[in-house]
Amino acid sequence: HTRLRLFIGITPGLEALLAHELTCLGIVSEGRKAVRHQMGEGGVSVSASSRDMWDIAHRCRLGETMRVRLGQPFMARNWEQLKAGLQRVPWKAYLPRSSTDLPKISVVCHKSALYHTGAVEQRIVEYLRSPEGPSLSHQDARDPSLIHVRIVRDEVQISMDAFGGPMYKRSGQIVHEEGVATKTDKHVTEAPLRETIAAAILTAAHYQPGTPLWDPFMGSGTILQEAAALSVGGPVRALGRPFEFQRWR
Repeated sequence: HTRLRLFIGITPGLEALLAHELTCLGIVSEGRKAVRHQMGEGGVSVSASSRDMWDIAHRCRLGETMRVRLGQPFMARNWEQLKAGLQRVPWKAYLPRSSTDLPKISVVCHKSALYHTGAVEQRIVEYLRSPEGPSLSHQDARDPSLIHVRIVRDEVQISMDAFGGPMYKRSGQIVHEEGVATKTDKHVTEAPLRETIAAAILTAAHYQPGTPLWDPFMGSGTILQEAAALSVGGPVRALGRPFEFQRWR
């Protein structure tokens, strides 16, 4: 089975809670070398299978993003080195089937010779549209993929969004043990607290599902609804929800 290098993102400072949740879900094992988490990095890196991606997408409550690392990181201090590194990336394996749509590109540069994010994005778009690359052309796709490019101290890491948007958007559904999803009036107004943060708070407090919970500052009730979903059980997200990794070749 093909192993993928996943990065599950979370609010910085909560990495240990996420690593614990992934261990409890059976995604990773205690002491496994393929798993590492560091405070401040904003996530957990793990070697995983496509089945693990399904489990994370449906069962992970704390994760906020899920990305797949495309190839190995490479050094690039000029445009020629960047182009050479792009040629080694297995683009076609992670682009939607039968699609020529250009993906969205998010670039972060930090302490690197290639410091202009707009220029880096332009060079990558030019490569993706060229015959040397995947030869993509359509720029106004309805549902484009998202590529993350991170350049830190001249080291380039390219990742693809595997989830299809932020994981904290759960469509206001609680899924019962029987597998039947019931629509809830999630929030009357926009909730100031993400569901993933509410789940992290409950995890840090060692909340036990089914235990009475009183929140005197409930606001829009995100923490209480997250506790109720934990007590009900079942998948975190609706079983019919499509994910970005399902579109890959």
